[in-house]
Amino acid sequence: MIIERKFILNLTSKNFVLLLLLITTMNTFGQVVFERGYFVDNSDEKIECLIKNYEWKNSPTKIEYKLTEDAESKFTEIADIKEFGVSNLKYHRFTVEIDKSSVMINNLSKVKEPIFEEETLFLKVLIEGEATLYSGGKPLGYFYKVNDSAVTQLIHKDYFTEDYEVATNNTYKSQLWKGLECPCITLEDIRNTGFNKRSLIKTFETYNKCVDSEYVNYQKNHKKTDINLRVKPGVRWSTFYMRNSSNSSQNIDYDGDLNFCFGLEAEFVFPFNKSKWAFTIEPTYQSYYAEDPRANYNNTVDYKSVEFPIGIKYNMFLNSKSILFLSAAFVIWDAPINSTIGTKEINSRNNLNLGTGYSHKNKYSIEFRYGTKRELLNTYVYYSSNYQSFSLFFGYNIF
Repeated sequence: MIIERKFILNLTSKNFVLLLLLITTMNTFGQVVFERGYFVDNSDEKIECLIKNYEWKNSPTKIEYKLTEDAESKFTEIADIKEFGVSNLKYHRFTVEIDKSSVMINNLSKVKEPIFEEETLFLKVLIEGEATLYSGGKPLGYFYKVNDSAVTQLIHKDYFTEDYEVATNNTYKSQLWKGLECPCITLEDIRNTGFNKRSLIKTFETYNKCVDSEYVNYQKNHKKTDINLRVKPGVRWSTFYMRNSSNSSQNIDYDGDLNFCFGLEAEFVFPFNKSKWAFTIEPTYQSYYAEDPRANYNNTVDYKSVEFPIGIKYNMFLNSKSILFLSAAFVIWDAPINSTIGTKEINSRNNLNLGTGYSHKNKYSIEFRYGTKRELLNTYVYYSSNYQSFSLFFGYNIF
């Protein structure tokens, strides 16, 4: 008896726990190095030092520093620092009024106007000049000041109307129109300024040039998302068994099978946190073949498919040429190609791939990967199965 069942994604609780454990492990390891920097204390003394550069995504609350390479590291809190800089990053401490309204669609405010709270933050300097642009806070916002004016948040807020429709308060445009008044910036320019880093930086650069102010763009040399494309031939050792809850004579343990596999990995390396995190998409061809070990039975497994895992990768930099990495990917779709078990058509479910590997010069890589349980008889009510794999991939970065 066959019952048709539809699954889009089916991340089992066991795989979900494995994924969480791996992500936690990824976040525990990795090399974040000390780099040349400085901080200014409350007495306005500038202290040259080495600062551990996390390339913070949001506002940090403290920094870890060393006075020399061989010195013991220390922590200093936001209350004790007015300013610090490391690499191409610069932060100033301000006590600001910040709107912390939720940006999640399910928790949007029903109030159009911002609801301010006072908070002391390290704000990242994006553009520094007569008109200075900052970012910081959580959720991430943008702040500005012109000349010696107070640092003010640019207001952009989504909210629910009385009819529960989503509307947007774009007060930031009127703030820019009044605050950045100059002949080079038209009303149309302000209308076309989006509430994002690139667009705001462009507007602040235009103003500083217009008023002939010297300025520094701290994002000019900031790294963008890198994209790598790798071909990944490999070998896969696969095991499989099948069970029938109504007929135990159909319970079969098949021999393991070693076969060629081939993947094409697109890797998107995020620019924050020292480029340690990456998002991956890796369509992979794989196959498995095994014959029924019992005489006079025909339950031969002929399974070929292209699987489509999407996942995350965590890089641990050993030095400028060597990287160890951990990976976790969820197979969102497995597309069987003329695949059968005897007369039964294979219909597979999702599973999780966990891996670890080594990359040299970002050109060559080797990766060991474990594929958790994958059900191949998804549409058969009495049958269950377990397909698992261990793979070894060799990667070559095309670009």
